[in-house]
Amino acid sequence: MAHRNQCMVGVLIVAGSILSFGAVHAADGPIVALFDMEDKGSGIDRNVRSNLIDYLAARLTEEGYRILPRDQIRERLREQKLESYKVCYDQSCQIELGRELAAQKSLSTMILRIGEKCQVAAILFDLKQAATDRATAQESACDEDSLLDAVERIATKLSLKQPEVSTSAFDCDTWGHVSLWSGVGLLALGGVSMGLSIQASNEYQDTLSPEHKTTSRTWAGLMYASSGVGAALVATGIVLWLLDPEPDEPSASVYPLPDAPGVVFSIVGRW
Repeated sequence: MAHRNQCMVGVLIVAGSILSFGAVHAADGPIVALFDMEDKGSGIDRNVRSNLIDYLAARLTEEGYRILPRDQIRERLREQKLESYKVCYDQSCQIELGRELAAQKSLSTMILRIGEKCQVAAILFDLKQAATDRATAQESACDEDSLLDAVERIATKLSLKQPEVSTSAFDCDTWGHVSLWSGVGLLALGGVSMGLSIQASNEYQDTLSPEHKTTSRTWAGLMYASSGVGAALVATGIVLWLLDPEPDEPSASVYPLPDAPGVVFSIVGRW
């Protein structure tokens, strides 16, 4: 329900901060040289693999990366008199070419057929550190639709974005109960503290003992603190319930009256 997702201002603030961070992070994402997808036994048509890489490039851009235009890679291959990507499946070739294009990372992808299944693997290589940054492999059937799903999962696994904030833990009704009854407990503690403070004060008036005076002040301080926090929690619980006015299932308790057969006492509500 929409009102549940808005029940706590703190959640909105955190979510806004994460979204802002994600936007900045995406703008400053690493530059990636994305090479053609190598086929190791799947038999998938080259045009299909090219489409899968184009889709992966679009998805990785959504996930915060900056992808070098593939035309730049093709142009550099032509300058090096290489006929196709096929001769640049080797990692050393990709690292060298990526550095020449001022990329920060290179992404190597491949489809491996193992038995009746295919594995779509992706390895993100950090060109500055000359080491693997991230890697993932997704199992798939060896048909086009399944491979597309695997590529989608790979983009999600490599995402630079922060995970979405879950607001399920901030259910207004649940936290309304927690807040209100915690506040009631503190108010009760405040009442007990007030009684003990008065008792110590009376004893001080009778004996003029400094010890009783100190005790009275200590209980009075606890009374003010617990009462103030308790009142705030009770008010918070009420506000949370106002933001979530319709519980999913209204609670009801029915109690038969032993002295009046056929008559019952019922308590209905969220308490």
